Amino acid sequence: MIRLTCTNCRTVLDIDDGFAGGVCRCQHCGTIQTVPANLKGTGPSGPKTLYQNQSQAAATTGTGLDDLANVVASSGLTGSGSGLSNRLKKKTSALATTERPPSKRSVLLIAGIGVVVVAGAVGAWLATRGSNTHAPEQSTDGGTTSTPTHTGTGSTTSQPPPVVKGPSLLGLKLQGSQVIYLLDRSTVLQPVYDQIIGSVQKSLDTLSPSMKYQVIFWEVNGNVEQRPESPEQVSAASVTKTKESIEEVVCNGRGELLPALNKAIEKKPDQIVVVTGKELEAETVDAAIAATQGKSIHLDALFVGSGSGVEALKKLSEKTGGTFRTVSTEELNAYTR
Repeated sequence: MIRLTCTNCRTVLDIDDGFAGGVCRCQHCGTIQTVPANLKGTGPSGPKTLYQNQSQAAATTGTGLDDLANVVASSGLTGSGSGLSNRLKKKTSALATTERPPSKRSVLLIAGIGVVVVAGAVGAWLATRGSNTHAPEQSTDGGTTSTPTHTGTGSTTSQPPPVVKGPSLLGLKLQGSQVIYLLDRSTVLQPVYDQIIGSVQKSLDTLSPSMKYQVIFWEVNGNVEQRPESPEQVSAASVTKTKESIEEVVCNGRGELLPALNKAIEKKPDQIVVVTGKELEAETVDAAIAATQGKSIHLDALFVGSGSGVEALKKLSEKTGGTFRTVSTEELNAYTR
């Protein structure tokens, strides 16, 4: 180091040996000083400010402006009149904080990953949709469009309930000039009884004015409820009254099919629709089949839910030339919504 006294303000300056034989500016008053070569080594020993050590060099931004700023600072050229060092440091700070834009390769990689993710999601959605879609079948019974009919297995399916144009009950087409609904009201049906009543109410709205109808409930404690008391011609007033009156019939006790079936047969209808969800005894089925022998009555059957009673009810409808199908609770809820 070189120790030198300012010729103007008389301040003692400590300058790097590299300025020997050259000039420098006083850091206090800004006066230019001549640095004699023979003063080299006259100042206190210490690290050289003109040259950076290895750790300092590693901390620079790599622009070269930091090095220049440090040289100027150590030379004393940072007086109030100069401002050169401050401007250089601001410049290097700006350069150091400037973010490099993402490379073209990174952008393409991110875009490619996004395309793969979207394509995978769309493919999964299409596969799921395709597995759950069932094309409707066109039947030959005069405009009935439906999904395949259940055939006595008692199992539930993910297919939507059949859609039938014209008079119908729970996907079953109603035909002829007179139809009788034969409803089980046993205690075992309490969980779905309200939905069964609701489905019959909706069915009454589908009947044509040329038809007659009646709702008969299975016998409980010796009582067979009939609404109305005898088959009536379809009209807005009669249907409204019947829809209200069947809500008054409670579901309670052990329902018996045969007494109600015999009353229905007496009315000589074209079609009887039996609705239940419990197992029928073999003797009951055989007696019901015998009661309809020799009569031009189609006895259709709807079994709500699943159980061992499915096969017995299926046999009853088949032996009388009728149609049988099961109705899951999901379908029943869908019809009455």
